[in-house]
Amino acid sequence: MSGKAKGGMGKLAAVVAVVLILVGGVGAGAVVADRAGLLPGGAGGAPHTPPPSPPPAYVALTGNFTANLADSGRFVQIGLGVSTREGPDALEQVRANEIAVRSAVIETLAAQPESAVSSAPGRAALRKALAASVNAALVTAGAKAVVADVHFTSLVVQ
Repeated sequence: MSGKAKGGMGKLAAVVAVVLILVGGVGAGAVVADRAGLLPGGAGGAPHTPPPSPPPAYVALTGNFTANLADSGRFVQIGLGVSTREGPDALEQVRANEIAVRSAVIETLAAQPESAVSSAPGRAALRKALAASVNAALVTAGAKAVVADVHFTSLVVQ
């Protein structure tokens, strides 16, 4: 179809939509305008709603992690689980590389000041740091970075 013909069809659809709206067929006018791509998100625009993301899949890492905190004589012991939206199969990468993951978690914990585990903002930042270190360990081991979040299943500071 030529550009002139396309423009003419679009103008015709717009005129029909306006006439239907003025006559009282607001719903019909909106349908015509939508199908002509004249409304945001209509046939000529982006989809109305994004596709739903898959539900998260979780796996708890075995055992606890213990490390001395960087700026005090205290230590932290945590239990962790990880989640992904890549599907349950992606968690097999975490299980298959658990030794590398455990090492990365302990190294990250040992670099933390006590404030990282003693306040809610500190723990939120620690969770992000742990997720990044787990993903880095997976990539270093030749796997794909799949961890979306890290979740504490236990946390003790002594």
